[in-house]
Amino acid sequence: MMPDLKKYKNLISFYGWLTLLIGLGITGMISYYIYSKNYHEDQMRFEYEADEIWKRIQFRMDRYEGALIQARAFFLSSDNVSRTEFHRYFEKTKLTERYPGIQALGLAVRIKKDDLKSHVKNIRKELPHYTVWPEDHRNEYYSILYIEPMDWRNQRAIGYDMYSEPVRHEAMKKAMLSGLPTVSGMVTLIQEAGSRQQPGFNLYVPYYKENVPLKTPTERANALIGFIYAPFRANDLFTSILSESKLNIDVEIFENGEMKAENLIFDFDGKPNFIHSEKVNKFRIVKHVTLNGHDFILHFVPLPSFRTTSDLAYPSMAAIIGLVISFLIFRIFMLTKKTQDVLQEAINARDEFFSIASHELKTPLTSLKLQAQLMKRTLDKNPPNFREKIFNLSDQSEKQTQRLERLVDDMLDISRIRTGRLTIQTERFNLCDMVTDVVGRMKEQFSVIPGGAPQTNYISCENAVGEWDKMRLEQVVTNLLSNAIKYGSEKEISIEVQATSDRVYIKVKDNGIGIPLEFRNKIFERFERASGTAKSITGLGLGLYISEQIVRSHGGRIWVESEVGKGSTFTVELPTIAG
Repeated sequence: MMPDLKKYKNLISFYGWLTLLIGLGITGMISYYIYSKNYHEDQMRFEYEADEIWKRIQFRMDRYEGALIQARAFFLSSDNVSRTEFHRYFEKTKLTERYPGIQALGLAVRIKKDDLKSHVKNIRKELPHYTVWPEDHRNEYYSILYIEPMDWRNQRAIGYDMYSEPVRHEAMKKAMLSGLPTVSGMVTLIQEAGSRQQPGFNLYVPYYKENVPLKTPTERANALIGFIYAPFRANDLFTSILSESKLNIDVEIFENGEMKAENLIFDFDGKPNFIHSEKVNKFRIVKHVTLNGHDFILHFVPLPSFRTTSDLAYPSMAAIIGLVISFLIFRIFMLTKKTQDVLQEAINARDEFFSIASHELKTPLTSLKLQAQLMKRTLDKNPPNFREKIFNLSDQSEKQTQRLERLVDDMLDISRIRTGRLTIQTERFNLCDMVTDVVGRMKEQFSVIPGGAPQTNYISCENAVGEWDKMRLEQVVTNLLSNAIKYGSEKEISIEVQATSDRVYIKVKDNGIGIPLEFRNKIFERFERASGTAKSITGLGLGLYISEQIVRSHGGRIWVESEVGKGSTFTVELPTIAG
């Protein structure tokens, strides 16, 4: 029982598309899961690194604060610390080596207005050019009295009253009243010189008298002696803090509560990422912090060196693998379906072949049967024209037998072609002579056309000598002329042979029904007819297919030019030596 291939084909197609859709769905979910998971991990790592940067800044500032508190303890340990003793203390602590980024360590003392002259006179015993500046009249002064290292930059700060400048004044007053270390806003340090000036700030630690009440802001203000302080250049400080390890995150530091260019005091990579960071950066953190009593904004974005696993690489890789697998499975289903299509086509071709072959074989067999019956009756009656009738019946039987022979030969040729056993046996001959012989043998078939024979046109027949399989080429020419008779609408037929130095052309032209465009590529296939219908013309539809295979085996080619209603021209091109 023949299996229902159409049903199987439909099932295969259905399951193929279903598998593809499921595969695409699973691929999409897996890719999204990988992206989401990696995005979360990258975000966590980014937040962790940003937090580590902030902790590193805090830790360093805590160390600076500790150094200033330690220096305050040094001053409290003696009633009168000399400049030499402070220098030795600074050298011993190696402050600038142990705490990179700090510019100096100093003491600014508080001076009442009434004590200013005596203070200046007393200090000039050590420093002849000492003065408190700026020299505006104020109720009290906070002059920088000690500073180390005593290089040329820091010497410029001696005598400077930091309390006279508003930004420093605010921080110093806050430290004085709170008793806590306080960072000032951004200022230009007195030590700055030249064209490469940086924004800077000061860290103040209040220095009070001993053994006095310090519980209230008023008590602390009354007990204040001065400030232990340290100046910092912002860029040098934060660079030294962040350069201790390789950063994968850019940090920008702002003051005054707004991320504006004029408030930017430090930018690790030197690029203003804060301007478009919301649009161009996948990860971004804005952290509002208070550092020793002063507010800052830290803006974090990833650097190119920050390796993310949530970019398109990993999800895309998963998507590509999933798509490949899905389409491979789909392809398997479709190939199976295609195989079913090929099998179905083969079955259809087989059925069509059996139908055509049975019809074509039945026709000469019926005719032969009829001729045999007529011959039997004639023999029984023995009429006067007995010899003539027997001759005619025998002639008809021979023609039908030849037709059967051609049908059988065509089927054998198809079998040889499919099994690769179609061989050619070459011999040397003149193609013009061979065509002339074929036309002569087909004289009776040409009786249906005007003139009874095709028009012949031979060009350069002296060059039409080559090595071919004569029997096979006769088969090709016979097929082309037979088709011209079938489809030529009983109009004139012509055959042309043209030879060149290395090629030979055979052209068979009819003036018949022509071939529709959609059939011109199909007529050289098995079981196809030039008319496009199975009923209009008899034959198995194998002649042109076999002819094309023969010509190809000689290393040549065959093609057709046609116009519906005006006829067709078949051209065979052959090399002079087959192969």
